Amino acid sequence: MLEPTTISVSNLAIRWNQTPNDILEHAANLRLRLLFNFDGVAVDANVGNLTILEWLKKREHEELRAFVKNANQKFKRRVNGQLSEWESLDSEEAVSLRAEVITAQAKIKELDEFFDAVTRERLKYGFRGHLMAPPATVSELLRLGFAAHPIHAFRPEGPFVIHTVNGVQVLDGPMVRLEPGITQWKERLELADMVVKMEDVNAIEAHPSTTPPPAVAPTTPDIDPADLPKELDMANMAFRAVSNGHGNPADTFRNRLITYLKETYPTMTNEEITRIATVANPDKTRGRKPKIKE
Repeated sequence: MLEPTTISVSNLAIRWNQTPNDILEHAANLRLRLLFNFDGVAVDANVGNLTILEWLKKREHEELRAFVKNANQKFKRRVNGQLSEWESLDSEEAVSLRAEVITAQAKIKELDEFFDAVTRERLKYGFRGHLMAPPATVSELLRLGFAAHPIHAFRPEGPFVIHTVNGVQVLDGPMVRLEPGITQWKERLELADMVVKMEDVNAIEAHPSTTPPPAVAPTTPDIDPADLPKELDMANMAFRAVSNGHGNPADTFRNRLITYLKETYPTMTNEEITRIATVANPDKTRGRKPKIKE
């Protein structure tokens, strides 16, 4: 008889005579791998991505489409004799503008083909199965009973290591960037979506005092992960997301952190987002930072 490889949080709570929140606490304490089912694109974080190039090309695409739209509207106003006193479009100018429109349309077609190729490339990373929820998602589930669908997750097979960075413990492991596939993913995860690896359950039941779990390589941490504030977990995930290219590359690192936090944790207050972004921002110098020159 085949044994199940996972167990739901609610069933594990019954099995251990605990509450579902107790199970989440075990996951927050890194004794259990809390998993969710994912059907979409999962790209290893160490694989180069086209985030910056895509963003630049998408912006160019939008600008070209806007130019063509405005030019066609101007042609229409000229035909209808509705050009304003500040506009001029004589025959020579109309010919020149029409040539620019044709060039822009050719470039738009070229960009459309680029985006199609990128889409096909992403589909090579299609994934259907269980992924491990990041610490920030576990914290959100504990706090609210639901969590915004993460845009990063861990491959549950590990291996995982706990690093101490500036006195703070950070879980490190095989991380993937998540994107929707053919079907759109759920906007948020709830307790009913979460399951636990039976491997971890069996290990704990065989050795109740075992810590950390088999998937986590022990280090010499100076802080127990269970004692870490949830905002430090969120800061860690935000830092990793932005470091892997999330956000507008023309923005400062801090502004990209804020964008990530607002997208991932829509229920958080501006005060919380600002506080977490300050913690996650590696640049502690004061003053406005120069942006990337176009």
